[in-house]
Amino acid sequence: MSGYSTSSYSDGTTLGANETLTADGIALGNAVKLRGYVDLRLQRHDSDDAEDKTHTSADLDFLVDLSPVTAEIHLNASGLNSDNGEADVDLLEQAFGRYSFNQDFHLTFGRQVTSLGFDSDEATGRHAVSTAYMMTRKDYVDGLRVNYNNGMFGLVLGLHDHYGIFKSGAKYLEAVPSNDDELDDGIAIDIAASVVFFPGLEARLGYANENGGKSAPLLDENGVQ
Repeated sequence: MSGYSTSSYSDGTTLGANETLTADGIALGNAVKLRGYVDLRLQRHDSDDAEDKTHTSADLDFLVDLSPVTAEIHLNASGLNSDNGEADVDLLEQAFGRYSFNQDFHLTFGRQVTSLGFDSDEATGRHAVSTAYMMTRKDYVDGLRVNYNNGMFGLVLGLHDHYGIFKSGAKYLEAVPSNDDELDDGIAIDIAASVVFFPGLEARLGYANENGGKSAPLLDENGVQ
């Protein structure tokens, strides 16, 4: 891997950091790393009319380091559920490039995960088996993001095609526009800042605004408004 330095570290904030350089993975040559996981979950509701469900997901990430240019491609290989055998999520989760002006300042472009939310977009980074908070889950959006991180302070400012909380097709809520909408259907911005006062104590503040998108109807468990 290239020796381009990064200022983020384990005791600091990760917001706005170039995590491609510090991520663990299996080396596939000098410039590419592979990481991933397989997630198998059994879902059971304490109800007479509820059925047990199984969810499986195989996630693969390819990390490319050609510093000062880096890139990531995140794939969800299955994401199948026992109800219909169809994928719950798109095969392509993220595909973005990053140009690092120096070790602290970066520009990312492409399909990226949103910066706001309590949980990680990956099952391995959530606070519970499912997402911990229903209304704060991350999504994948297309756009540009300016990132700054010096280890103790992080700042991101993004311009995206939309900022829906839920992906379309979710069981209980449906966000419009979906990930398939065209860029001119709407525009969204997000900004987030993070400060580490001392190792173990971090404060984050974020804001997002979506303009030009359609409102989302509230659906019941059968998809009926």
